[in-house]
Amino acid sequence: MSRTSTITALLLALVLIIFVVADEAVAPLPLSLFAMSIFCFRLWIGFSLNILITLSSAFFFLAISEVVLSLADRFQASPQIKYYFNPLPYYDDSELIYWAKPDAETLASKSINGKKTYQTLLYRFDHLGRRSCELKSDGGKLKHLLLFGCSYLFGEGLVSEDTVACLVAKNQEHFDVKNYAKQGFGPGEALFVARRDSLFEKSLTTDGRAFYFFIGDHVQRTVGSLERMTGPANNRSILWAFDSNHVAVPVVVPQYYMTLTKVRIWSLLVDRLVKAISPWVSPSRDEAIKITVDVLRQIKSQYLKRYPSGQFTVIIWPRGKLETAEHESFLELLKGAGIEYLDIPYQPPPLTGTIHPLDGHPSVNENRYVAEQVTEFLDLDTRTEGVINGESGL
Repeated sequence: MSRTSTITALLLALVLIIFVVADEAVAPLPLSLFAMSIFCFRLWIGFSLNILITLSSAFFFLAISEVVLSLADRFQASPQIKYYFNPLPYYDDSELIYWAKPDAETLASKSINGKKTYQTLLYRFDHLGRRSCELKSDGGKLKHLLLFGCSYLFGEGLVSEDTVACLVAKNQEHFDVKNYAKQGFGPGEALFVARRDSLFEKSLTTDGRAFYFFIGDHVQRTVGSLERMTGPANNRSILWAFDSNHVAVPVVVPQYYMTLTKVRIWSLLVDRLVKAISPWVSPSRDEAIKITVDVLRQIKSQYLKRYPSGQFTVIIWPRGKLETAEHESFLELLKGAGIEYLDIPYQPPPLTGTIHPLDGHPSVNENRYVAEQVTEFLDLDTRTEGVINGESGL
């Protein structure tokens, strides 16, 4: 056995051990370790067996490939994000991805690339699994205000009183504000929420409003992609596409695609190969935006079906918008679908609006700005439908 071969084997073994300890490349470990075992066995018995030479050489190549792909993933993929809940307040839901347990309380924290982006804080949910504001009420609310959206609206990393929902509730005492947002949600999940009778009190006032808070990423959450469906943190089993009548309908992702997540556990190389030959084709961006707007139209329709005297508005978050041309197209499509919108102006600089330099979720300062814009919008009781101050319209 040559000294070069021994050194090579030891170096590869050392690299794999480092990956295990650092927890940076768990995905390729099973195949890589298996390949390493055969390679070391080959070195131990010598070079007399041709079959073992062939097998060990092939697996040694696979092991090197796995390490290279893993390193590429590490530098190209999204940051390593970990959430911590004590106790877990959520349960799995086939349509909504997940939902909060009634009256749940949890201590939550989060880290990105091993660094905490916010300190442990308490999340509280009401009897229907919505994040609660914990504001005192005299029970004399005249109108309801139902808010739909993602983690921006949920208030990730912030105490309840610093969320947009609670800030608006504090400024608009005559509105009964309900926050239906959850982390990772998009228009599709919001539509399933709007359709679910059990999530709406019968005692809720029939007069009021509903707002959907939109960011550019919601387009991709609606139509999906093979990478998004099978990524470690983006397992979405229901996506949206146009049917023959050009109406957005939910499409259940075949189990075949969902199992690709498990393929990654054994081999990144096989994962790449399977995805390369997959028949899945994501829609074009123009088509994806149209599908998203149609889902928003259906949310409005479902809301008005439940509350005929209500009004539905899409609130466009000031940060994280679509690219300029796509944004303008999105606004035109909203108008064409008869959806009122409020396009909140961007407020630079960007970092002052986030909870942490590594975490793009809104800070309390940005939430206050958004809440002020929403409050002003609600205060315009005498406004006419159409363009308002050049920023909102129907």
